[in-house]
Amino acid sequence: MGTFWYASYDDITEEENPYDKVNNEDVFYQQFEMIHSLRDGLFEERHDKTDLYFLGFSSYATQDVFYKEVKYAQALMDSRFDTSGRSALLINHLKTYETEPLANSHNLKIMLDGISEHMNIEQDILFLYLTSHGSKEHNLSVDFWPLNLNDLTPELLKEHLDESGIKWRIIVISSCYSGGYIKHLEDDNTLVFTASAADKQSFGCSNENEFTWFGEAIFKFALNKNASIVDGFEQAKIYIQDKEKLEKVESSQPQLSIGKNIESKLRQYTAEIEKKHNQTSSIEIALKNSDVKKAEEIKTPENTVILNN
Repeated sequence: MGTFWYASYDDITEEENPYDKVNNEDVFYQQFEMIHSLRDGLFEERHDKTDLYFLGFSSYATQDVFYKEVKYAQALMDSRFDTSGRSALLINHLKTYETEPLANSHNLKIMLDGISEHMNIEQDILFLYLTSHGSKEHNLSVDFWPLNLNDLTPELLKEHLDESGIKWRIIVISSCYSGGYIKHLEDDNTLVFTASAADKQSFGCSNENEFTWFGEAIFKFALNKNASIVDGFEQAKIYIQDKEKLEKVESSQPQLSIGKNIESKLRQYTAEIEKKHNQTSSIEIALKNSDVKKAEEIKTPENTVILNN
């Protein structure tokens, strides 16, 4: 299976394997209706303000942490950064495959094109969050056995983004070796934040965890307490560095590339969010999704180091 890490099925008999119940044909033919319903249900942009559109992409089905992380991220962005009605998720998971579109390249393109149709592409901002395993070749694993799905390459992601016409982009990737995406995605109007350098692994991939370490730093810690996305990401880097020192693991070296134009754009957006909430930080969030625990209830198992690759 190449250089990806994959969960072992050695202890699962055929009778116990829930993936045996997946009907490939049903899943395949359901995608058209689900993805177009999700795309068409997005709210239109508001002419009097800059809107942020959030798209989460959780593409590795057998690792619960990615599913839980992206669900929490959407709930946080909706309540904290005014993306409610302008957010969507693509997920590979047994709990969602019958009701929500799969996270694959085809659906990702449809959603990016759909977001561009609903937003003002010259004014509004895309926040794309991708979480999965990553390879040394800098491919993002797209896995939902027994379906045969293609992994997401940096080149293909860049192609989808450019074809959408979306100008202002925040691209955040939680996977090992994700720094390899930066050279393909960075430009003056784009912020790229990755969990690791191009040759480094990241941590926190476990079914018992609610977050990868990178996702925890961003959504549970930084953006949950800071109205500024740029400042929040800077704080997330420090959070991860401190955690890795405490756990005595080799630094993942998260990479943050900020285009010269996007930073001022995000500062302007921060000012609008602060005005809306009438304060600059520490805003309580009320998560609306019952499947996601409140931030203060979520704990990461101690003394457990699991690679997120």
